[in-house]
Amino acid sequence: MFLMLITPPGIEDLLDELEASKQARLRVWAVLQPLRALLCDLGNVTIGPPPKKTFDTEGAILEQALKSVYSIVKLCSKTWRTPQNESTK
Repeated sequence: MFLMLITPPGIEDLLDELEASKQARLRVWAVLQPLRALLCDLGNVTIGPPPKKTFDTEGAILEQALKSVYSIVKLCSKTWRTPQNESTK
């Protein structure tokens, strides 16, 4: 059996590392939210909150929203492209 002694400074170091990790995750989550808002605005849609607040789930939701916005933009560009517009290029 492996026995490991954890000293009070060791516990403090672990708690500091845990807090730093938590703060890093919060910063990343905060960075993703303007991207979410931008995709909502560009696609004129509401993107619901993730059922579970994880980066995997949020990433999948944002990826799907980006694909939707892209397909809308692509469709609009095809719709607005006319022979007259093409001849002026």
